[in-house]
Amino acid sequence: MKAFLEMHYNIRDTYSTHIDNRSLLTDGEYVYLIIPVENKEAMYMEQGALSAFLHQNGYELVSRLLPNRNGEWVTSHEGVSYMLMYASLPRVPQEHSHGRQLAHLHAAGATQQFEPQHISSFGQWKQVWMKKLDLYEGEIHRQASQNESAYMNLLLDSLPYIIGIGENAIQYVQETEGEWRTNEFDIGTVCFHRYTKQLRTSVIWSHEFVFDHGVRDLAEGIRFYWIRGKEEEALRLLYDYTEVRPLSILAWRALYARLVMPLHVLDIIGESFLAKDQEAYYYEKLNALLAQQPDYEARLGRFYEESGVDVHAINVPVIHWL
Repeated sequence: MKAFLEMHYNIRDTYSTHIDNRSLLTDGEYVYLIIPVENKEAMYMEQGALSAFLHQNGYELVSRLLPNRNGEWVTSHEGVSYMLMYASLPRVPQEHSHGRQLAHLHAAGATQQFEPQHISSFGQWKQVWMKKLDLYEGEIHRQASQNESAYMNLLLDSLPYIIGIGENAIQYVQETEGEWRTNEFDIGTVCFHRYTKQLRTSVIWSHEFVFDHGVRDLAEGIRFYWIRGKEEEALRLLYDYTEVRPLSILAWRALYARLVMPLHVLDIIGESFLAKDQEAYYYEKLNALLAQQPDYEARLGRFYEESGVDVHAINVPVIHWL
């Protein structure tokens, strides 16, 4: 796509590079990522607004949107619409406490005045999760009726378990909606769709941004470590984060609810829907993930205790089958 950059953006003499396992183009000063719009222009524009704000507030590693030579954000090329993101050529990220780094990002993101509509899940977890479970259950049954295979059998066998856990998470977050013990940090901020240590990478790509409560990222960071068997790293992330942004009772309950929701399992299933010719790969991946669930549930069962939360003293409910 070198010709694309030169034709539409007057960017010349670019060459290919790989950064954080991503193929990019660079001119030696910036790196560029070309993304198909695919009816997501409103989402990308909101993400672009958040990234511009963060960049203005010292987050130099955050990518930004670049208009084309006509001053337009969307560029049509050979019948396809694209947008272009760019970032300064990465430098080695400074080593800071991971949890504190995430908390400071959330603190910065919470100060911007723009409240996105298209990328916001703030206060909407119950509705989002209900819709996701219904959608995935229907799609699994639809695909299984058309394709009998080992992977489809695995999906059908595990579906009652996945739905059951998901419904527990939905019930817990629904009960949490009535929690009145909040603090000043229970507001929307810049988060990631799935936080998997993006702050420890060379470039923070803004098309992964969402607008949500900060415990979204905290939960996904803990989940990231848990499914890799790294409990100590998960606890360190939690402790360091809460030193900067203490969690209210509402936030602790939302964090727990999100960890209960098996989003890591649903994400793999969602990927497989888009890659129907890779069933063997996703069979192995999903089977391995389901085999880890007893360990995951055990960690979840002792989560409050190991986090130093006395659920009886503060009257916080737990899911007793864990």
